[in-house]
Amino acid sequence: MGLPYSDKDMIFDEEIMQYILTEEVIMNNLFIDEHIVTELQTNKRFKALLLEVSDDIYDFIYAHTKRSSINQVEQALATNEEFRKAILRAMLYQIRYTLRSGGSLLKDQHGVDIERSKRLDYGELRRFDHIAPQAERMLMRKIIYSGDWSRY
Repeated sequence: MGLPYSDKDMIFDEEIMQYILTEEVIMNNLFIDEHIVTELQTNKRFKALLLEVSDDIYDFIYAHTKRSSINQVEQALATNEEFRKAILRAMLYQIRYTLRSGGSLLKDQHGVDIERSKRLDYGELRRFDHIAPQAERMLMRKIIYSGDWSRY
């Protein structure tokens, strides 16, 4: 099968050049609460969350990529089977983190505790705490690469 491709686990969106999880892969690979399963099966807007998870994972990869290598990395992520597998695992970890703990909400926090008139360090708040630790380790181990991307 030629890469990139869509299957029961992920679709490849050619417009944004990203893989996006399917509801089926979540149902078949994660243990999640019944109310979330019901939400997955009935909420038409759930696809927006799947796109957000994809964005989070790809943003993390690109944040660790030299600007001059972005196009090569984008092509490698779309056409390398090992990277595809790693992206699938990372996105599963990320959706689990999001559904169980709301971890991805951190990226949208403004960092001000109005009741206490305190402000959190914006840099601390915005670093990649919204990425699931397991997803981060997977990406660092399998994809993040500071060398020559032209071989992919």
